[in-house]
Amino acid sequence: MAATLTIGFFVGHEEFHAIASGKTILSFVGIPLALFGPFLGAYMTYWMHNLGSVTPKKLEVVYWDFTNPLEDLQSQDAQINVIATSGGSKIDNLRIGQTGISNTGLSPILPSEEFEPPSISSKDPWRIINVVSSDRGVKLKWTKVDDYKFSSEPALLNPGDRAGVTVYLTRIGDTKLKDSEQDKPTVSWNARIANLAEITSPQDIKEKILNSGWLVVSHGGWEVIFIVFLFLVYLSISIYLLEMARLIEEKNPVSYGVILAMAALNLCAAEVGTTYLFGYYPLGISAQNSINAPPIILNALVFVGLFLYARSKRVVSHSESPLDGRTSKKG
Repeated sequence: MAATLTIGFFVGHEEFHAIASGKTILSFVGIPLALFGPFLGAYMTYWMHNLGSVTPKKLEVVYWDFTNPLEDLQSQDAQINVIATSGGSKIDNLRIGQTGISNTGLSPILPSEEFEPPSISSKDPWRIINVVSSDRGVKLKWTKVDDYKFSSEPALLNPGDRAGVTVYLTRIGDTKLKDSEQDKPTVSWNARIANLAEITSPQDIKEKILNSGWLVVSHGGWEVIFIVFLFLVYLSISIYLLEMARLIEEKNPVSYGVILAMAALNLCAAEVGTTYLFGYYPLGISAQNSINAPPIILNALVFVGLFLYARSKRVVSHSESPLDGRTSKKG
């Protein structure tokens, strides 16, 4: 009984009965679905339309910097003198680089769909000595086409499969070169596969933000689930406080606009909170994270403001004596 009286005084008798009957809980679920259901449906329709009748293939390639093993081994600490030859000729310039390709699409790439299997090419004057597949992932078999190109045999690449390789290059007959940008070799991947537009490279998150000209939000895996969970928690608190303050009692455009504005603020706060916990620089280590603070602060201030406003209305309503409306009889 004491608990009932306490809750009834804090939230009001009407809200207490609504919570007890489950109406408020249902509104927490129904309102988000009503607000974001059409947007989600439209996005899924647009996404399915872009896929077309045939799911497009996607290949993504990554490159790592080249190393100079002959120079590294001839340092004073190593005290090793290495001489490399190829075809009887001394190799003064040897570079080793690593690269990899992965299927980032939603459909597998079949060997029968590879009209030109993946190949690796270099530009003159750097020649490819050998290409060796990594033990991890898909192990491609390579064949030398010429001094500047190695081609792989057709292989099955399921979604998520990766194939890493090590590339050995040289400039036979040249004197030793310095590790400058002009002297670094370059390699590229090529392939002609059914329904593959091009081989893409992953873009750095900073480059995405600078090149997009607009805000970029990057989350994946459990982070997305955490954002949805935190957003629903914030939205539930917002609707509860709005009902407590009696700001959405009537069904009109103003009430729906207030709910939509609160939902947008809650979503921003949920995304920013996830960035602080699971982002590239969690818990505010980076100075750039200070940009993310306003949504969280504003969300908290709105919660406090709604709570104080609702309590002030309760105090005013309880201070009005019910005897004011009574009539007294004399005699």
